[in-house]
Amino acid sequence: MKTIGIDFGTTKTLVAEWNPSTQRPEPIRLGRGTDELPTAIHVDRNGQFLFGEDAVDQLAINPEGYVTRIKRDLGKDRPPYNLNGRSYHHQELITKFLAEIKRRIEDESTHGVIIEHVVITVPAKYGPAAKEDLRTAAIKAGFSSIEMLEEPVSAGICFLHFKKDTDLGKDIAVFDWGGGTLDIALVENQEGIININRELLEGNNELGGEDIDDNLLQAVNDELRSRNQLPIIKENTSCYPLLIKRLRETKCLLSKKEAHEFQILAGNYNFPFKVDREQFESFIHDTLKSAQESFDKWLKRATELNKIPSNVLLVGGTSQIPAVAKGIEKCGPKALPWTLGKEAVALGAAIHAGRNLKKDEAGSNAIAVKVLNETQKKSEENNEVNNADDTFAGIIILLILVLVIWGVYFLLKPIILMFIDHWILSCLIGWAVFYVISRSLKNK
Repeated sequence: MKTIGIDFGTTKTLVAEWNPSTQRPEPIRLGRGTDELPTAIHVDRNGQFLFGEDAVDQLAINPEGYVTRIKRDLGKDRPPYNLNGRSYHHQELITKFLAEIKRRIEDESTHGVIIEHVVITVPAKYGPAAKEDLRTAAIKAGFSSIEMLEEPVSAGICFLHFKKDTDLGKDIAVFDWGGGTLDIALVENQEGIININRELLEGNNELGGEDIDDNLLQAVNDELRSRNQLPIIKENTSCYPLLIKRLRETKCLLSKKEAHEFQILAGNYNFPFKVDREQFESFIHDTLKSAQESFDKWLKRATELNKIPSNVLLVGGTSQIPAVAKGIEKCGPKALPWTLGKEAVALGAAIHAGRNLKKDEAGSNAIAVKVLNETQKKSEENNEVNNADDTFAGIIILLILVLVIWGVYFLLKPIILMFIDHWILSCLIGWAVFYVISRSLKNK
């Protein structure tokens, strides 16, 4: 059975598979010269669909048919999208997108081998409605077996897999901040079993790199208004796609250098826009503050459970902003950037899928990921102690009962033998002892 892992992101989607020959996960190329595929859809006036970069190309030409950020609609009761006069429910659009991914992989990567099983990653705080919405879309897209895995857990699985022979391979806290969501988790490796504590899963489904893009766009439009120019928005200008591209480039470059300048094209009005790192952090102050509050909340809970991490793995493009690492390290743990940080979620899903595939082939029902919250763990430990105490008490009671029966027998033996033969009395006493012992063992 062919299986893959999908990191279905708000901004970009990545796919990976497990290579049994190399025992490593490998990304599957979906985009133009890259493994990333923009999570974007365009529907033209004839109802024809385009996906990824092809959809993004149409934004400047026909913005009325363009849609993105659809992942944030999962589990919500929102009105249908109107794309070039046609109505589409968000689940239908996601189904189309997942079906396109499946088609591309089967046509261009597996060359006809059908993808049956898929592990799709989801935010840590996705509710049942959102998960069911995504599951339904995946089934309609043609996947026959769907498994869901939290995004920070998947990234942790990937990191621990590659670091299994080092001191970092035992446990890792994951700070996964991507295009649409922020997720935090502690992932532990205990003799090959990945343990996840539900009480240490934290997240914000409405906080991501897209919000930082909005912060930067607001700063540009404030500058345009100060120059008595119209703001640049998606609905009223063909300048919007180029501006968003420049803003995302700026966001990435300011993680590496102190300042960046680019040209803003607003119709017939052009001007240079320069921003340094300090200004950038002031533009996105509220977004950074929300992310830090989520981490502080998570760290407080980890401290209460005596699970304070030494290292925090930075996953996702937004986590690469220098202010993020500074905020984490002010709290004590060391922030760890990683060369595989952007694709770790997809690779982890592939590892998880590969493990389950091996177990299916071996006929094992074991699982690779054990989810256990602290309350359940304490309950299990208490049950073990209670069971041991109950067993000891049962033995004492059993011995007392046996002594009582034999005591009564010897005290009343002369009287009883006047009415009952000796062998009958022995049988009755033996039966009574056997009954007491059997009932005690049964209760245990």
